[in-house]
Amino acid sequence: MSDAGLIESFPLTPMDVTPAALTALNAYSTW
Repeated sequence: MSDAGLIESFPLTPMDVTPAALTALNAYSTW
């Protein structure tokens, strides 16, 4: 899926997505 597809699917800006992705990755790495 392209970035444009992601933006259309999820009405969030990269500034909203990035912290969430980092948090999820950090939480995953601590398991």
